Formats: sequence, structure tokens, C-alpha cells
Amino acid sequence: MAGLIHQKLKELKKVLSVTAGEQITKSVDVIANQTGAVIWTPNSGKRFVIDNILVTAKTAGDITIFDGTDDEDNRVLEGYPVIGGGVGNDYSKGRKSAAVDNVLKYTTGAGITGSISIVGHEEDA
Repeated sequence: MAGLIHQKLKELKKVLSVTAGEQITKSVDVIANQTGAVIWTPNSGKRFVIDNILVTAKTAGDITIFDGTDDEDNRVLEGYPVIGGGVGNDYSKGRKSAAVDNVLKYTTGAGITGSISIVGHEEDA
């Protein structure tokens, strides 16, 4: 029985290492009045997968993070973090980009400054 459990654990580790990919961390400083500023450009032929995202604000304002095109279907995060606050999301199963080679971007309104931190990985099509 112990041998079977050990074998299954090895198989699971192999599956997880193949599907999870190498962990990638992206961090950018946020400034006001940006349109389509780039956060993450995956390697050619890959798609990004977001596991965790956090926006922290030094000054308050609107921010929208989106996948490729800024429309409602492609928005990853939208919010108005207050001074010293933040907004975020934990995607327990990963949030995959809508298409291979899509770029993760952000748009900001007047006034906001802060940072965006993302943990994720890239995967093949």
C-alpha cells in the first residue's frame, strides 16, 4: 500500500510540475493617466497565467488591468484603491490570458500612484 501511495505522489508531482510552469513575478510602478501600459509580455507562443495580483496605492485613483484589449470581457481587475490601501485577487486555479501572445496591460485615471505585483507563470498554447 505504501508503495502505491508513493508512486501516486510521484505521478502527481510530475503533473503539477508540468502544468504549473516556472513561477514568474512581475512588478511595475503605477503612475496616473496611463493607457495600455504594459505589465507582462509573455514569451512568444505562450500565454500568461495569473495566480495572484495585488495593486497598492500611494495616492488614490482608478485602475483597470486587462488582458490584451480593454473591454469588459478581458478585464482582470478594476478598482479604486484608497491612499495606503490596495485591491487584489487570488486566482486559486489561475487566470489564463484569453489568447496566446496576449499582453497584460493597465490603464489609470488621474491621481493614482502605487504598484502592481503579480505572481503567475507562462504556459504553451
